[in-house]
Amino acid sequence: QVGPETEAESGFIQRHDVRRSEVFARRSFRPDFLNIRRVDLWFGGNVFTSVGGTLQDWAWGPVLATQFESGAELNVFFQPGENRPDEDFDLADSLYVPVGEYDATATMVMFSTNPSRPVVLRGNANASDFYGGTLRAVGGNVTVAPIPQVALSVGFDRSRVELPSGEFTSNLINLRGAYSFSTRLSANLLVQYNSLDEVFSSNLRVNFIHRPGSDLFLVFT
Repeated sequence: QVGPETEAESGFIQRHDVRRSEVFARRSFRPDFLNIRRVDLWFGGNVFTSVGGTLQDWAWGPVLATQFESGAELNVFFQPGENRPDEDFDLADSLYVPVGEYDATATMVMFSTNPSRPVVLRGNANASDFYGGTLRAVGGNVTVAPIPQVALSVGFDRSRVELPSGEFTSNLINLRGAYSFSTRLSANLLVQYNSLDEVFSSNLRVNFIHRPGSDLFLVFT
């Protein structure tokens, strides 16, 4: 929980007077068909209240996670839920959202191919009720690792939000690279473009392990 008296210096706090509770249960199966290695059925959810107990947000539902013998994975989520903002706000600094009770039911599908292959494909799709409107999102990335020391990834995410107060589309494009000079020295690069803010950003991090358990990072943003 985060109380109203919490000092801002303690971290990136965007909500005060909030308590989160969650519970999950899992049942695993090993079916003998379709080259399926394992199926995990998760069920649970979370509830956000004020510290005093006033209900704010909640979500619950099942998650079906399937792992194939090839190492590929397919996950399906369905979560009924509700959002109850107690203050009005502007979404993405442009769309007005008043105080109220909003359906937040979400359905999501995620997949990935075998992560041990030189080329890995990942993707996701999301359809949600969103503050009196809808959120539709799709995305994915391709990662290429021709040798163990090198990995390159290109990703794209597109989100479409439609609310009673308006609509917008956000495209996020990113390029990631990683190179290991040795077991003690590595570098990671992220270059990203956000169409909603029309901003390019980049982040370069060099990590030097000068002795086991002790790291020195040099970061340029």
